[in-house]
Amino acid sequence: MYDYRPFQVSTLFMLCIYLQLMSHMKANISGANIKKFRKQLELTQIDLAAALNVEYQINLDRSDISEIERGTRGVKDYELAAIAAIFEVSTDELIS
Repeated sequence: MYDYRPFQVSTLFMLCIYLQLMSHMKANISGANIKKFRKQLELTQIDLAAALNVEYQINLDRSDISEIERGTRGVKDYELAAIAAIFEVSTDELIS
């Protein structure tokens, strides 16, 4: 009879390592550029959230903008396009 315990332990170990690595990955690559362009325009996070809401009916609050800029929250494609439009830059400039 085959003993499956060594396989189960190594699988569990690999899963734990994978989850630990994933927890350190950023949810987006545009956060730093969004922050840079926002500051260049002298906008607060609240200002950006308000502009997204008024101009594009995208309901984000200050904490959402903060999470995006820190890379802990992903950015949906339509959110990225709206942010780029507000900043008058291309989406490529936000993700490069």
